[in-house]
Amino acid sequence: GLVAGSGTWTPSGLNNGAATYQWSGGESSFTVRLRQSAVTALSVNLSDGFVAEAPAEDPTISFVNSALRISNGANAALAIGNQIASKPSNTGVGTQSLFLQAIRTDTVTGACASLFPNGAEVDFEVGAQCNNPAACTQNVTLTTTSGSGSPTGNFVPNGAYPSTVRFRFTTANGEAPFLFSYADAGQITLQFRGLLPAPPAGVYVSGTSNVFVTRPFGFAFRGANAASPIQHGTTDAASVLAAAGDNFTMTLAAYRWVTGEDGNSDGIPDAGVNIADNGITPNFAASVSVVPGANLPGVALGAVARGPACASPAIIATGSFIGGTAVITDWCYSEAGNVFLTATSTDYLAAGVNITGNSGMDGTGAAGGYVGRFRPKHFALGGTATLTNRAGALCAPPSMFTYMNEGLRLEFSLLARNTQGATTQNYNGVYAKLGIGTFANFNFGARSGSTDLIARVDATVSPTGGWLNGVAAVTAMSGIRRAASPDGPYPAVQFGIAPVDSDGVAMNLLNFDADGNSVNERANLDVTTEVRFGRLYLGNAFGSALLDLPIPMRTEYFSSGLFATNTLDSCTTVPASAITFTFTGTNLVACETQSNPSGAISFASGQGSLRLARPGAGNDGSVDLRVNLGATPADNTCTSTVSAPATAANMPWLQGNWGSGGYTDNPGARATFGLFKNADEFIYLRENY
Repeated sequence: GLVAGSGTWTPSGLNNGAATYQWSGGESSFTVRLRQSAVTALSVNLSDGFVAEAPAEDPTISFVNSALRISNGANAALAIGNQIASKPSNTGVGTQSLFLQAIRTDTVTGACASLFPNGAEVDFEVGAQCNNPAACTQNVTLTTTSGSGSPTGNFVPNGAYPSTVRFRFTTANGEAPFLFSYADAGQITLQFRGLLPAPPAGVYVSGTSNVFVTRPFGFAFRGANAASPIQHGTTDAASVLAAAGDNFTMTLAAYRWVTGEDGNSDGIPDAGVNIADNGITPNFAASVSVVPGANLPGVALGAVARGPACASPAIIATGSFIGGTAVITDWCYSEAGNVFLTATSTDYLAAGVNITGNSGMDGTGAAGGYVGRFRPKHFALGGTATLTNRAGALCAPPSMFTYMNEGLRLEFSLLARNTQGATTQNYNGVYAKLGIGTFANFNFGARSGSTDLIARVDATVSPTGGWLNGVAAVTAMSGIRRAASPDGPYPAVQFGIAPVDSDGVAMNLLNFDADGNSVNERANLDVTTEVRFGRLYLGNAFGSALLDLPIPMRTEYFSSGLFATNTLDSCTTVPASAITFTFTGTNLVACETQSNPSGAISFASGQGSLRLARPGAGNDGSVDLRVNLGATPADNTCTSTVSAPATAANMPWLQGNWGSGGYTDNPGARATFGLFKNADEFIYLRENY
């Protein structure tokens, strides 16, 4: 531009280094200011088209560097380190003392020299360029130590110069201190420019910082969105979030730094702080991996995965983040119980820039930050179930049937599984919500052919067993109860279960229609047996007082409207001490006869082995026998008329209708010694030869 002269200065406009000057007359000189954008040496040639200047009048002009740079306060260039969103550059981890320095190349020494002296206050336009992502929405706050003017500037970094800040140069090398913070995540460059004195107008000295990364302070886990907390649980009483292996929704958000939450000055949120109210870094987007760190009740650390089948890694892709938040609807956790989660992003936009967070960063901390509770998806039968007939009789070989009202033993394994079929080992202790000791919890059912026996399943004895790492070995004493009137036999009785725990966990496979409505409602234990309505028969007997007297005694079962000898029964034993003797005569009195054998009366093919010991000569008479099949023992007495031992057989399934009208009577009979039935019949005949 023209500095002095009354003529007209006209650059060619072709950016070719040529211009013309039209003399106005009456002047011998003019002055122009030349500008060159590169460091170089130039000569200026002058000609009116006829005469050129003398070479001695054409010295070389040297153009040297002038720029703004970031320095360290000791006249050395400084690269801005990677930052944390909203953390001032002079605070905490990565603290730096930053200065702005306006420099030029000394034309004599070639060294950097300051454009502005110590103590000068100069207004500079400031801004920033967002490199990744290319556009930003959050402010950079830059503060100087100027004594006047505008010591602070807030600007949205997008490549413009939206703010003017006054800098005060305070060092001998002409450096002006400043600090800044950026409220978002991303890769940016700070930029500065200052207007040089005119003429010409509009000429700036400018400079930029290096490219650096600002990362989020940390991650926090949230619920359906960033505004909703994730469901936490630290006990077995916590509400259920999802079934193990099912998809559930969980949000991950990236948050800014806040003073007081980085007490260790390591750039990592302190344990137990709540970063979820710090404000989100909306430009954050990067790959984040999620892993389980701890679990309750602590038996097994499950796996976190993603996808409809939980077959994908627990990784949030960069593109899943919108506004610094990733709402993910297909999380899976493989175990029951509660889980503590950790999120990590490595090498965010630059090597070594890592961000972490965990499920306790919402103020719940390491003790309360567990996510959950998770329950099993379903129960399944494990291995092969077994059925032991007549479990209290110790039959050898095993019995092929069980009497109604008599106990049989069912043994089976129950597994608590996740959606993918793996056993949830944390279904253990108080976290196991299906009480093994409560018979009703299993919802037993039974059926024989077309006959529904559900209402007659015996539930009087509590099952035994317990949960260990998601597996329960269950032993259930059960059977089929008698009806008021004899029925059966039922030759193909099957049993099924439909357990449901307090969380609603139920069987995965229902393949047994016990109630006969053509809809399977239970899981078949795949065991089959026969149940029979039984009774014990005791018959009258006559014999000599000199010989032991056999007493007809047999087990019977109801079939086709009649009671028949139960030829399959070879393991019933009745204690002889359960028989009460009532003497009716004068010659045969108490304790003159007794059961022989005196221990257990055994049966073979339904026939009992009861005999009465001979009372001896002169002790003729009769005695009434009654077998106490109930659970209450008789009095232990022995008088002239009654001998009542204390034992009770506790076999109510063999009681019958012996006169009361109901099938709750103990069987009885009369044994007679020394009498004959008819005049022509001898009780005992001995021939002598």
